[in-house]
Amino acid sequence: MQTAAYEATSSQTAGKGQRAYELRKTTGQTWEKIATEVDSASPEAAVAGAKKYARAQALQWPIKTVRHAAKEKALVDEERALAKRDARIYKRVDEGAAIKDIKGYTPTNVYRALDRHCERTGANPLARNPERSYLLRESGQSWGEVAESLGYKRENAAIEAARGFAQDNNLAWPPSVPKKRKPPSEYVGVGFYDAACQGQEWGEIAQSIDRLPSYVKSRAKVYASAHDLPWPPELS
Repeated sequence: MQTAAYEATSSQTAGKGQRAYELRKTTGQTWEKIATEVDSASPEAAVAGAKKYARAQALQWPIKTVRHAAKEKALVDEERALAKRDARIYKRVDEGAAIKDIKGYTPTNVYRALDRHCERTGANPLARNPERSYLLRESGQSWGEVAESLGYKRENAAIEAARGFAQDNNLAWPPSVPKKRKPPSEYVGVGFYDAACQGQEWGEIAQSIDRLPSYVKSRAKVYASAHDLPWPPELS
């Protein structure tokens, strides 16, 4: 009798876990609503049941909800649009259009589009020139990166080409390079905080980035404090 009762309870619990998993994946509901719908004791219990079901069935965890899927699709669509635009710019320049004649884009943006297209497709980089050396450095690339991008064998060759362009056109030397700003510390924790809201444990998050749980938790706490968010994270 006891064995039969245990099996019935286990079966019921497994069914709740499956239902919780499917609801989260297909509807994107909060864990609180899911707990109510599947009659779990708490949102945490619903998460635990869904996680157990996912592990048992070798399913994705954490769950990628319909909202996440929509966001990923938007990013893919945006990347495709960018690739098409870069390809058009590359074609125009390859056919002989001057960089300055590409309407709607600054020379720096044109060069970035050319670089992305070459990296994406393996197309041959277009002929290097002194103007491009100057502008790429001005966009923030190191001289080593400029030399590599344009096919110079030495950094000094790229530097001298850019220097000559600056002198011929009365431009500032050396080029004004934007300072790389370190992102505020609270933004480091946004992904950690979001993962915790999805039901991941600190240890799991830390393992995925090869850091200590204490680091992950502290960064998430800084982010939560900076944005007046609940602490500890609430399941969403």
